[in-house]
Amino acid sequence: MAHTGKPNNLDRACYRVSKVPASSVLVSMLVLSLAFTAVAQTVPPPEWSDAVTAGGWWEDQVTDIAVDPGTGDVIVVGTFLYNLHLGPYVLSSVPHVTMGNASDIFVAKLSGSEWKWAVSAGGGDHDWANSIAIDSNGDAYVAGGFMSNNSSFDQFTLANADQTPRTGLVSQPTSDGFLAKISKEGNWQWVESFSGPGSEEVSEVSVGPNDKVVAAGTFHSSSMHFRGNKSLSNSGMNGTADIFVIKLDGNGSHVWHTQVLGSHDEVVQGMAIHEYGDVMLTGYFLDQAAYFTPYKAINSKPGYSEAFVARLSPSGLWSWVAVAGGERGDEGVDLDVDSNGMTYVIGRFGSDSIGFRDPSNLSVSKLDNTVQVGSTDVFVAKLDGAGNWLWVVGIEGEGTDDAGGITVIEECGSSVESGGDAGSSSQSGCVTGAVVAGGFYSLSYVFGNTILQHSAATSHQDMYLAGISENGSWQWAISGGMAKWPEYFALENHYGTIHIAGSFAVGKVTLGEYDMHNWDENSTYQWPDGFVASLEYPPPPPPAGCTDSQAINWDPLAQVDDGSCEYDNDGDGIGDNSDDDDDDDGFNDVIEVFCDTDPLDSDSYPLDSDSDGICDFMDDDSDNDGLLDGEEIEYGTDPMNPDSDGDGFYDGDEVLGGHDPLDAEDYPLRLCCLPPSPLVSALPVILVGLLIALFLWRRKKVKSTESDD
Repeated sequence: MAHTGKPNNLDRACYRVSKVPASSVLVSMLVLSLAFTAVAQTVPPPEWSDAVTAGGWWEDQVTDIAVDPGTGDVIVVGTFLYNLHLGPYVLSSVPHVTMGNASDIFVAKLSGSEWKWAVSAGGGDHDWANSIAIDSNGDAYVAGGFMSNNSSFDQFTLANADQTPRTGLVSQPTSDGFLAKISKEGNWQWVESFSGPGSEEVSEVSVGPNDKVVAAGTFHSSSMHFRGNKSLSNSGMNGTADIFVIKLDGNGSHVWHTQVLGSHDEVVQGMAIHEYGDVMLTGYFLDQAAYFTPYKAINSKPGYSEAFVARLSPSGLWSWVAVAGGERGDEGVDLDVDSNGMTYVIGRFGSDSIGFRDPSNLSVSKLDNTVQVGSTDVFVAKLDGAGNWLWVVGIEGEGTDDAGGITVIEECGSSVESGGDAGSSSQSGCVTGAVVAGGFYSLSYVFGNTILQHSAATSHQDMYLAGISENGSWQWAISGGMAKWPEYFALENHYGTIHIAGSFAVGKVTLGEYDMHNWDENSTYQWPDGFVASLEYPPPPPPAGCTDSQAINWDPLAQVDDGSCEYDNDGDGIGDNSDDDDDDDGFNDVIEVFCDTDPLDSDSYPLDSDSDGICDFMDDDSDNDGLLDGEEIEYGTDPMNPDSDGDGFYDGDEVLGGHDPLDAEDYPLRLCCLPPSPLVSALPVILVGLLIALFLWRRKKVKSTESDD
């Protein structure tokens, strides 16, 4: 996707559609070197992998790029003056009828870094190509406009509705739009004009399911005519632009058409088709309202551009329209879609604050401009299939900055699916989300935690490329040098490779390891040359995991060991990392480590000679006899034997009682064996005497009682 561009007229109340390709974006594409990037990226940025030129003596532009889904070959379109050199191919433009050469159209195919073919089309006035799309067979569809009285596509010739004689600066001819099909070998198949007394052009073309072709553009004529005697009437004031959308089959036969109505200009700048056929468009409108019948988009400030994102069903019925705008000029510049029905959009806004409103016109989010007056900022947003804004992020900078293009990267890791018209899968390393591009004048340009610094030439735009996640987080950003003026730019992703096309206007461009030389490199003035370049994401790191096949969590796909291997030494079904007894010997691994035994060997376990729960290695009284092991060494006793002399008494008790713990004859006497003391020996006699005395006393008392009676 990402092929948009038009004058930066955001602060103008009226915005006349320019005759430069409406599918290109004005950004600085001359990259002298990668500029300084502050703060670490969250994801490694892609690296330049190829770069080729398409140039000549005068002004040459690549305006759009598409990738063959089957071969990966690239086809580009653009405009050129005089001679254009593409490898071995040289194209010459048709001389202007009165004032030298005029711009013509070129289409060229690139395989790797080799140009495979190149063809031109046009007439004696300015003709241009805006957009290109490729179908499943590798054939391409080219959209644009022509001012020539007659514009030739080999055997096909289109006649302009305006046949005013071309007399240089005197005449001001109007343009007709065209849509053409060219085979994968470079042969024109058919060409269709969109004509009227005013100016028309086809801005966008995309290919959808079953190779159905959808083209969109603008027409200023009161009535525009196209294939099959079809016509559309302009709903606005004389000379204002309405949007038209037309669906064709691969042979150019009409399927359906529709338009966007309004009293002022409505302009389409980006288009993509979902895999099930719904068409997404973005652009802007100037009047107080634009009508996507039966839906109505309301302008925040009539007379200034308001951005829109709209959806068409596969049958050509409008499904909804969402808008974004403020008090100055705001516009949608480009969009792309993913396989989940989501839409990613990039745009720019000159308003101090831009509000984002859903299809019910309910405000759901807003962004503030970094500089409140006199500059433009860039926004990137994601919408769901119903037109709800899921997230909106801005790129912060104090200067006038520009939106270029956006392309979706579908998946990350082993499978990558490109966004855009056809979509296909491949193997690569990348990140999920989208890549955006454009130009910035700001001295510092902020993408979340990544800050790009402008090159020394502050009077010119620097290019930026940045990756954003599916959740709206900036992942990486890179920038380039300056050009003599802003140039055209196109962006496409396929097979995990980002393809970039545009033009540069200095002597030499360096993109990573690739140098591109301008055809006018040695002249005092360099006209722009076209170029095509590619970037690749760094390959994903080799899979990490447990590489030991003996481990219970061995990963046969792992190429780098990450130290996560787990073992089950004792076979108890519990990995050693979780098992507190790896050798199943009944002792906790931690205790074994402290006790200096092997926790992985069941025959190596802590000894506890005295069964006191403390292993001998850590026990300071190994035999629990009351003497510390060190003290036993001093006494000469056995620290592993609680009764060194075998006399039945603990060594500690003997020492405490003043006995020799090494002499079996010197020991404390037990109570049963001590000689009785005199008191103990006389105790029985004393007890008997007391009993006799008690008996005599009681008897005497009884006799005394009887005599009284």
